[in-house]
Amino acid sequence: KWIASGRNIVVGCNSSNAIFFRAGISAAKPTGEKWVCVAGALMQIDVDEDFVVGVNKQHGIYKASVVGGTPFRALVADWVPYSGKLTRISKGISGLWGVNKDDDIYQLNGQTWQKVSGKLVQIASGSAVWGVNKQDAIYRYSGKDTWEKISGALTNVDVSNRGNVWGVNKNQDIFRRTGNSWQHISG
Repeated sequence: KWIASGRNIVVGCNSSNAIFFRAGISAAKPTGEKWVCVAGALMQIDVDEDFVVGVNKQHGIYKASVVGGTPFRALVADWVPYSGKLTRISKGISGLWGVNKDDDIYQLNGQTWQKVSGKLVQIASGSAVWGVNKQDAIYRYSGKDTWEKISGALTNVDVSNRGNVWGVNKNQDIFRRTGNSWQHISG
């Protein structure tokens, strides 16, 4: 039900909240070899360079280590809890961000979750921070507690550390951001 990719690692969780990573990913084998189930249960998951973050169905927040290097990386199920409660979480070069059941937005500042203005149901941290609200409106964080509304309507958006932005709308149509517009991607 949820999948996320990082440098030489793909992680996901299924409809039963079981957690998996794709073993054997390398330049020679970009799709890897097999899915490996690890201990724990998460309803949403994300990965960046050095660790995986996720939230469980009780909205608890957890992180675990990514070990290894090129060519192979693995998820170690050494889940460490964070304080607070979130329904969605994202880790990228813009930091660790999340939203809670009340659609409040938070950014981890050291060891403390700092509330940021606005309301979102989903958030993505990469080269910038993007998110969508309950009305499918799209926003990009401008800094200093301000959000820029972006044209279009999506239910889910993701941004890479390199600035690639992709999203899905309520009809499950896939879009990629090119310049200041959305390009429909068939699939």
